[in-house]
Amino acid sequence: MSSSIAERVASGTNVYVPTPLIGCFLSAEDPAFLGPNRKWNSINTDQERFLTTAFEPGRNLAQYMRPGELDSVASWECKIVNAFLKKHGFKIQLEEFDDDTFGVASVMKVMDRWIKEGKSTQIDCQDGEMREGFEVTAGYEVLLARSHPNPIACITTQNGDRVHFTVAEKKATGFDLLDKITKISSEGEKVGSMFDALQAPMIDLDLESDVSWLLDMWTNSAAGQKARITQALLQTKLKINETGFLCESAASMAVTLEACYDGPSNPLIIDEPCLFWIERPGLPRTLPIIAAYLDYDVWNSPGEIEGL
Repeated sequence: MSSSIAERVASGTNVYVPTPLIGCFLSAEDPAFLGPNRKWNSINTDQERFLTTAFEPGRNLAQYMRPGELDSVASWECKIVNAFLKKHGFKIQLEEFDDDTFGVASVMKVMDRWIKEGKSTQIDCQDGEMREGFEVTAGYEVLLARSHPNPIACITTQNGDRVHFTVAEKKATGFDLLDKITKISSEGEKVGSMFDALQAPMIDLDLESDVSWLLDMWTNSAAGQKARITQALLQTKLKINETGFLCESAASMAVTLEACYDGPSNPLIIDEPCLFWIERPGLPRTLPIIAAYLDYDVWNSPGEIEGL
């Protein structure tokens, strides 16, 4: 086995999936939490790269996602965020947080079929092992890039996404991985019929990635409070076979608000009989859901409210 192959085999799989991370930031910018269009401030180069290459260009991400491909949640209750992740089949969970912290989570699910279904095959790998793969004879093209020595296979899916495979020169991670792929993609030029079929690996991946580089990125809420990221998680699943692919990825973050000033607590306290009403956006103020004067005679805990 050559040293370059040994390096690739020993390096370990890693992924960079910006979409659910962007979804988390956009959820944090909900008006009920930080408020829209926050200016996020980086404290390291990875954060700066994420903001410039992913988040700012991706603020309008939703318009490029198909129905059902991206789902998000934000809540002051940790259990709601964790339940959202569990419902979508992910095992990452935020640690419990205090009253000054809220959580966000975003789940991406992208799947599609090859234009022409392939067949399963065995691939005789360079490390001497036989591994599961698939073969397609149509619906793909071959590209070459000046900066990359190996041919690039590009399979078009039924919805028009373009799925690429190429043998790696060496291990690439994080933003180095992004730089390499971006360069190859920008240089890729279609070439004539060099091959009569494509054989590529079947994939079954379930990976939790280290996104601790996001910690302590900060912004100011619309109310002027400093807010910083105190937890960050990412889990990705990828399945590829002769029929197509399924890519699912979930990100979750905790965002902690800092007090605007030091000193004793100064809450607004409703401590006398009060007026209470519920408005529904779009309805006139003369048509509330309920309007009430609440005297002390009804100031009692109702216990658990069924359905909440």
